[in-house]
Amino acid sequence: MTHRQSDRFKAIVRITKICADICGANVLEHDYRINVRTVLVFVIIILTFVFMSYTIYDGFFVQGDWKIILQVLSIGAGTLVQGFVKLLNCIQQQENFRFLIGELYDIYEEYELKHTGYQRHLNKGIHLLSYIMKLCAFIAVLLVIGMAAVTVVRSLVFDVNQVIVQCLIPGVDHTTPRGFFLTCIVQISFIAVGGFGFYAGDMAFFTPITQIVTFQGILRCKMFDLNEVLEKDGEENVKKSTEMLKEVIKFHQRYMVFLTVTQDTYFLVILVQIATYSTGIICTIFCVLLGAWPGGYVYMIYCFVMMYVYCGVGTLVEVTTIPENLKKFHWNEREQALALGSFFWTHWITQIPGGILSRRYGTKLVFGLSNVISCWICFLIPYACFLDFNALLVARMLQGLLTGLSWPAMHNMTAKWIPPNERSKFITAYFGSAVGLALAYPLFACVIHWASWIWVFHITGIVGTIWWFAWLYFVYDTPAEHPRISRKELQHIQSALGNAIQSGHNLKTPWLAIFTSRPVWMNVIGQWAGAWSIFTVMTQAPTYFKIIHNWDIRATGVFSGFPHILRMFFAYSFSLFADYLLRNNKMSRTNVRKLATGICCIPNAIMMAALAFFGTNRILAITFISLAITFQGSGTSGPLSSMVDIAPNFAGIISGICGTIGSMPGFISAYIVGVVTFNNQTFEAWRNVFLITAGVLFLCGTLYLLFADSSLQPWNDGYSQSVECGKHDNDNDIEAEESSTIENNTLMDKSIGQNN
Repeated sequence: MTHRQSDRFKAIVRITKICADICGANVLEHDYRINVRTVLVFVIIILTFVFMSYTIYDGFFVQGDWKIILQVLSIGAGTLVQGFVKLLNCIQQQENFRFLIGELYDIYEEYELKHTGYQRHLNKGIHLLSYIMKLCAFIAVLLVIGMAAVTVVRSLVFDVNQVIVQCLIPGVDHTTPRGFFLTCIVQISFIAVGGFGFYAGDMAFFTPITQIVTFQGILRCKMFDLNEVLEKDGEENVKKSTEMLKEVIKFHQRYMVFLTVTQDTYFLVILVQIATYSTGIICTIFCVLLGAWPGGYVYMIYCFVMMYVYCGVGTLVEVTTIPENLKKFHWNEREQALALGSFFWTHWITQIPGGILSRRYGTKLVFGLSNVISCWICFLIPYACFLDFNALLVARMLQGLLTGLSWPAMHNMTAKWIPPNERSKFITAYFGSAVGLALAYPLFACVIHWASWIWVFHITGIVGTIWWFAWLYFVYDTPAEHPRISRKELQHIQSALGNAIQSGHNLKTPWLAIFTSRPVWMNVIGQWAGAWSIFTVMTQAPTYFKIIHNWDIRATGVFSGFPHILRMFFAYSFSLFADYLLRNNKMSRTNVRKLATGICCIPNAIMMAALAFFGTNRILAITFISLAITFQGSGTSGPLSSMVDIAPNFAGIISGICGTIGSMPGFISAYIVGVVTFNNQTFEAWRNVFLITAGVLFLCGTLYLLFADSSLQPWNDGYSQSVECGKHDNDNDIEAEESSTIENNTLMDKSIGQNN
């Protein structure tokens, strides 16, 4: 027997009502009143707050363990605040809840009687709601069973008694067997009750929102029926089409009212859910990496899945509330420049801290977290776009702030892993970003064309998360720490590095020597030139080809990404050539770095100047841009490698200084493009943009060729003997460092033995 769509929908709503009634929040009933169960839920939430406050007092103020605060914030921010806000929102917005469900009852009862097109969309709405109900139930059960199982397994198998979460009971000593058992029972009970409460709240939340697609489907069917009538001739069809048009307009008004009430009802919940899940994820990551909370893996998975669901639902609400013709955001040139450049407003701030933090905590932690959290912010960007333009700027600024930590941290690892004569080739791996751009431009252009631009940010967040898990498994801060490195490789790396690398924790940073060093400032200038070129082309080329040459989104994506493939291949090829010159003493280290930077800047400047005068031809335009970006690839063997050459012990800090100043072209060039092309999207305006870029490249390249020095600096050992640079031949220094390792063979053999 086939059940009617309205009956199936009401059956699902009935489950939601039962769950909400158990929690004392069945606001879908017209005679709802706050009852004993409602008060009991509030009491449980308040008790949990009390227990967590006691936990912070006992752990931080009594025992001095600051990690307790992170654990409490993880579970407190990610659960208690959500539950409290959901319950209050249900009670406060109960009239809106009843209106939305009543409207859906009427829709299902009315349109299940029409043709199969309408019924198909009703079935889609039911399937979507059913799927989300099952997903939320599975995640809630996983949370309860998973967190309890981790504690049980550690207790039975490893004989380690560690509470499920840091939520202790006043007066109960959890270090005793009896106290531990009682604490775990109470915590499991609270987690089970909380998990059920979350499920009930999520169902009350998702039931109306998932039916937005049902409204959309019905509206499409009405438009399709209207088009069929309009294609037919006859006076009767004219009258019929008039009535159908009125019906379409009336239904659209009904649809917009539903959307408006939905947005008013759920805005606060979505905002709190996303914010608290993000906080919970960040705090839990630190707890897991510090080994303070084994069960954090389960909770982190829960937070991540639910944050993704709420981001998607929040975006659905915002997108469907906005008419189709307004989804493209009518931002003028200055606003577009702000959106593109806001990333770099804060990107420079954390460059130096990135180098300092990586020396203290290691590149694995700093580089990994800075990248993955930035990827997670991508989930929030579509929602921020629809919320407010300033919200988008804040999200972009947060991404810039976080990713500013990454590259200085990577330089710290490069100094510890890569022999001097192999650095040019390895640093080419930094241009994995170029491969990412080359793939992202055409791939995301197709995604935008076939689906929605929103999926660009969702895909980025998902891929970034997958990368992070691989990073955690494969990457270690030093060769000696890597569990799978061979004895031969470890000995080769340690012999090649010699005594140039010392313990980062014991060295005093020679700040005065660094800031008064000519080689450091020449690297800053070289980095500035490359950054100005790549940021200008990377962020502005799609706009240039779309507006000046009238390319569609797919063509723009393909041809904007293609030059970055060439850049990667040229960077790798030139790095092999540079390392060959160094290994065979064909050129000094300083001259190799000058050669690389000269090619990066001077031919690049010539190509940009040619683009300024001959770019009206689309074939010549893509040719000159491709060649300009290609030549930029040699920069990996120039300033990027020289930062490590001059002071490997402080490579992260030097990279931070260069990045702090070198990232400024990101927002300066974007601002200049916005000003130059404001209400003037002509080739003549873009010519000025390209000429400015050519001038910057030529000037910086010339200065680097005249004054750069890549020899090992005397202050690399942690104190300043002399701030004058260029008096030592770096190749002789490297040989002296390698020969000095003979005296340390015993120590190295001990390290190798421990590793194997």
